[in-house]
Amino acid sequence: MGFVRDVLVASGFGATSKADIAVLLLTIPDFLVNILVSGGLSVALIPEFSRYGKGLRSQCLFLQSSFLVGVLFALVAIILINYSGELIGLFAPGLMPDTKETLNRLLKIVMWLIPLTTLAGVSTAYLQARGHFAVPAMGTMIFNFIVIISLVLIYLEKVGLQLLAVFIVLGGVIRYGSHVIVLPKIRVPFKCFTWCLITYGIVSRYFHAVVAGGILLTLPVIARAIASFNGEGSVAIFNYASRMVEFPLSVSVTVLSIGLFPLLASCFIKKENECHEMIETTLHIVIIIAISVSLPLIWYSQDIASLVFGWGQMQKSQTDTIGILLAIGMFALPFQGVSSVIVAIFNAKKDIKAMIPVNLIAVILFLTGGWIVGKRWGLSGLMLAIVITYILVSVLQIYILSKRHRINLMPILFNKKLVYSLFGMILIAFALIFIVNGIMKESVFVEVLKALLVFVAMLLVGVKSMGLYRWIAIK
Repeated sequence: MGFVRDVLVASGFGATSKADIAVLLLTIPDFLVNILVSGGLSVALIPEFSRYGKGLRSQCLFLQSSFLVGVLFALVAIILINYSGELIGLFAPGLMPDTKETLNRLLKIVMWLIPLTTLAGVSTAYLQARGHFAVPAMGTMIFNFIVIISLVLIYLEKVGLQLLAVFIVLGGVIRYGSHVIVLPKIRVPFKCFTWCLITYGIVSRYFHAVVAGGILLTLPVIARAIASFNGEGSVAIFNYASRMVEFPLSVSVTVLSIGLFPLLASCFIKKENECHEMIETTLHIVIIIAISVSLPLIWYSQDIASLVFGWGQMQKSQTDTIGILLAIGMFALPFQGVSSVIVAIFNAKKDIKAMIPVNLIAVILFLTGGWIVGKRWGLSGLMLAIVITYILVSVLQIYILSKRHRINLMPILFNKKLVYSLFGMILIAFALIFIVNGIMKESVFVEVLKALLVFVAMLLVGVKSMGLYRWIAIK
């Protein structure tokens, strides 16, 4: 739904100052919530909710944490509203003055999304600890659906961007409201006001999770800030391309590491010596999927960008730029896949803090390197800097994992059978590209169909040659 939302922004506003404003209205509060929360509420609260079970203390902890988070982040929102101009100077310093003025006015409305989203974080933790997963899992979909309605209304009724700002907050209200509706019945006895259930352990886990997970989230924000110096619409174009990279990453690669985490956590507790096979197989699957996805997306990037964004207000030169950025960004996909598995291993080992120095080094290097190449080679240089940063992150993570937990991934990553399989997959891909180019007519839809065909062929060859199909079926 988030991907559909960005496609509608592109079709309605193209790559203009209005598109820049829409993108920043959607991404600035989202980033602030991620950097201030970043899954920290779930990490901190779910173990406590699970420990207390369905008893009164669990209910009181929910009430106390909701009150504390609601008040704290409402104050944060008020502070950010008062300093919204400075915030824009930080997130998009290269915007034109009139664009900044419009964004400043609308951002003051959107900032109220922050306390609503953090409250939804508390209710999500409570519901998940009680075994209710469906509604919290649909929260982001509900929010994006409300935003999509506003974009359609803006497009059809030709109204201003103020409607988008109002609907962003409305989306936050409805998302939190959907949680409240399904919450189990909660009593509010006097004891809830006498117990102090927000302990040092909860606060400590929260801050460790926020720092470890939030630092790397600044990369796309820094990139958009640098992109704002490349003229009107540059923030929007870079955001569209980034979404094109994030979409296959989310639905085909990092989802495996999410599934790996509970399996590894259980494995490390019960039979640590038998976890090597699980890590090895998951890494091989992730690499095969990442290569199968990235190669056709690189080869057919222009056609895919044209199919997704080449309509409405978008111009061909702008979709061509998105295609180039997509091709560059896809080179990072295998490294991001490996990194997601390593993060799952560290989390399963309860070693969240290990990621802090790695992420900090990555952000500092990108701040300097991204600025230099972004100014010299524009948006393409900026995307290349992100790719290099993710490569560096994965290399550092491999090294730290080996030193801290004596888990050496190098023999797994440079496994002879895997190397031969990847070579065979790439050979099949180029042979197939050569054949289909000769027998199929050229059009955008046909080119995208070719990309899908190449992906399926590469994936089947990789899974078959590595003998992974049985393991996938079992797991």
